[in-house]
Amino acid sequence: MGTMNVLLAVVDDLLMFIRESLFGSVALLPTKQKRKELPTPDVVDVFTDTLQEYAQSTPSPDAVVYSPALLHTGEQYYIGSIDAYVYADPVIAFDNALQLLSYGTSVRLLQLQGRWAQVRFGDFIGWVLKDTLCSAVTDVYPQFEEGGRYPHDQSETVKLRAYINDVFGGTRGEFPLTSEEYVHYKLRTKKRTIAWGEERSRIAGTWQRKLKGKQGIYIRITPATDAVMEYVIDDLGYLAFVEAVYPDNSIKISEIVTEEGSLYRQQTLTSEVWKELRPVFITVA
Repeated sequence: MGTMNVLLAVVDDLLMFIRESLFGSVALLPTKQKRKELPTPDVVDVFTDTLQEYAQSTPSPDAVVYSPALLHTGEQYYIGSIDAYVYADPVIAFDNALQLLSYGTSVRLLQLQGRWAQVRFGDFIGWVLKDTLCSAVTDVYPQFEEGGRYPHDQSETVKLRAYINDVFGGTRGEFPLTSEEYVHYKLRTKKRTIAWGEERSRIAGTWQRKLKGKQGIYIRITPATDAVMEYVIDDLGYLAFVEAVYPDNSIKISEIVTEEGSLYRQQTLTSEVWKELRPVFITVA
């Protein structure tokens, strides 16, 4: 019996040595633990699978490339994962995560260590897995083409919904991209967010009424750059984003036209044309 105990102790020591050689001495998180911050599994699967397919297709030099050999210290990168945690130390250990970095967050690469990258974001420094980093802004932000259509599983739709954290539930419902999501995304790229609270539903044609009187919201009948343009035709609501206002009072807008198969378009409207639509312009402070 004593010999058996000695043998078991030797086996335990050997297993401990192998585990520490591979993973370090810090205990890993039990696999059964789940992070509450993560979206539901089906949403994660849709985002992850589509983004990976986009990365692996490499249709152009701008495609997502995760090769660690292409990472260079001192350069700027973007978080291209929806569940990218930043850690105090380069190990996935109990209570080592500092926070969850939002998809699209810009970071500065400081150093590389194995499969880890130390990054600076704002005034903070931490470690992320290298495969969460994307080198080009086009790898993370959606790129729209005039006349293009954007169903739920199209890569640009997936990227947009990852960026806005799927706040409208478009991914869960497998809906084509909507005008509501598009203008919400455009506002976020300008660092402007509408505090909707529990107000539902946020469909086009109801924004003026539901946002009236809210703090930081200004509703006018004259256009402004970076404003949301809302108008109604035959009881159907529309939302567009004002890209520019010109000296002759014409405006350039971009929009997703849902009833035309989630079609993306940009157009310049003369003062006479947009006034016929009788729109309101919603500016977010």
